[in-house]
Amino acid sequence: MKIIVISDTHRNQEILQELARIHNDADYFLHAGDSCLPPSLIYPFLSVKGNCDFYQYQPHLIIKTPTFNIFMTHGHLYTKTSLIASAKLNDCKIAIFGHSHIPFYQNEDGIILLNPGSATNPRGNSKKSYAIIDENLAIEFKTIEEGLNGY
Repeated sequence: MKIIVISDTHRNQEILQELARIHNDADYFLHAGDSCLPPSLIYPFLSVKGNCDFYQYQPHLIIKTPTFNIFMTHGHLYTKTSLIASAKLNDCKIAIFGHSHIPFYQNEDGIILLNPGSATNPRGNSKKSYAIIDENLAIEFKTIEEGLNGY
């Protein structure tokens, strides 16, 4: 299983299309909000509503894969503690969030907290990035340059 996770692309439809093309073997494409585009323009990505999104997205989603569940939200309305609690409440192994534009990974209290960073507007000296999750819950961060040139 392969899951592509991206966030905070802020109207950049091209990067979504390119990642979907490059990773056409992925089982899931997840966007943690602030695409600033309607759902029809981010397909095949599933998205939640970010603080800059004005289209009809849910504030959070539970994604049920064959081996684990994922809690996904944009993150601007959550603390680390409430992300962990929401993931546990929904029997999820991973809590995905965005908003900060900074890649983040931590395993805390049995929950993987994952922010893929921003694929278009990185902050905090980070690079344009996204993440890949596999069936064993292994997380790999990719810069956009690596991801686009590595295939």
